[in-house]
Amino acid sequence: AAAGGGAGGAASAMDGDRFDYNMLQQCKYTEAVCNEALRLHPSVPKEAKVVVRDEVLPDGTQCRSGDVLSFSPWAMGRDKDLW
Repeated sequence: AAAGGGAGGAASAMDGDRFDYNMLQQCKYTEAVCNEALRLHPSVPKEAKVVVRDEVLPDGTQCRSGDVLSFSPWAMGRDKDLW
């Protein structure tokens, strides 16, 4: 059992116990911290996709087969209108 602290198994690991997957699962905010870090610092800052069939995006943009669409997860992660 974890001793003290609000981080579940993390307190026990800091006391010298081996930190394992089960203890990681007990850390309440680990996934949120990782997601936030990846939102601000995505592993792929720029991305491009080739359209394989004619399509209309949700905003009404027409995309034809063969078009190249590019976007920036880095910029999208900082867009105050999205977040």
